[in-house]
Amino acid sequence: MLFRSVSQSRYEKKRKQNSIKKTSKSTKRNESPTKNHDYDDKFFAEMEQLYQDLNAIELTKIIKQLTEQINEKIKKEEELMQQATDKSYIQHIVNNILRYRNILIKLNPAVKAEFAKQQPDITAWQNEVYGWRAKFPLGYDKPDDGSVSPQFVIERIGKISGLDTIFAAGVGQHQMWASQFIGYEKPRTWLNSGGLGTMGYAVPAAMGAKVGAPDTTVWAIDGDGCFQMTNQELVTCALNNIPIKVAIINNESLGMVRQWQTLFYNQRYSNTSLESKRVPDFKMLAEAMGCVGLRCERPEDVDKTIEAAMAINDRPVVVDFSVYRDAMVWPMVAAGKSNDEITLVKSMAPVWDSQEL
Repeated sequence: MLFRSVSQSRYEKKRKQNSIKKTSKSTKRNESPTKNHDYDDKFFAEMEQLYQDLNAIELTKIIKQLTEQINEKIKKEEELMQQATDKSYIQHIVNNILRYRNILIKLNPAVKAEFAKQQPDITAWQNEVYGWRAKFPLGYDKPDDGSVSPQFVIERIGKISGLDTIFAAGVGQHQMWASQFIGYEKPRTWLNSGGLGTMGYAVPAAMGAKVGAPDTTVWAIDGDGCFQMTNQELVTCALNNIPIKVAIINNESLGMVRQWQTLFYNQRYSNTSLESKRVPDFKMLAEAMGCVGLRCERPEDVDKTIEAAMAINDRPVVVDFSVYRDAMVWPMVAAGKSNDEITLVKSMAPVWDSQEL
């Protein structure tokens, strides 16, 4: 292997030349570091030169092996230190450990620097994308009837709960809105089933996240359809002290399917109306399962309802947000269309330069 051919073989040869046969454990514990524990400055010099001489591809090939070998050396040094009694000998071991670790620390910026040299200039592409963002910004309309906008609810949950919050979502419009209108800044804070379409995913996923990170706020963003798939697990949450928070984006419909029926099937709504603003009563259902049940039906109550849910940390909380029924997810690509036929809002698509497609 590359690492061994460059440095290890020379190091091992030198070490064998300098090694002294061990006569007893007591001798091993108390010998001078200049004898049995001579690690040869030349080895460290070769190692430090190694990360400077190799390019990025070569470095990535050896970094795993190098890390394993140095970690093994550190482990052996620590074992020797537990047996040692001589202070100067202990200090020598400590110095070697620090020098080994310093080699590992230096590898990371070396790899980054080499890859930076090999990266293509993507400034023009970035400017193009930023131009699209400026021309077609993310947004939503307020409902004309004064009802609650589902995008607004999700946006406010994200703002009020903070960047450390973990969010899980079911499947459908609320899943899309949760990915768009919550400003994720940290890894492992957004859980959803992606394109698998797993309705009912939000509540059990939030349960698992809360068990794994008990000191972190966990919200399940769920639709009224998805919630009825796995809401019985709230009993498990109540009995086992798993205080998740659930936001039901209740548009009394299977919203994603309803959107397609509105746009492509002349508003023939087949099996998508759930009437879940009437039955079941999610607030009472939550309370029956040992949780706190809240309801929000007006835009001006959204923030204080979220804050009330955030203040409860000893029990699960379920908030029934009654939202505008016909809110839609944008942008979207209709079935059978290519991505250049993306629709921003109803009957409106970007004007592309055909020569760039």
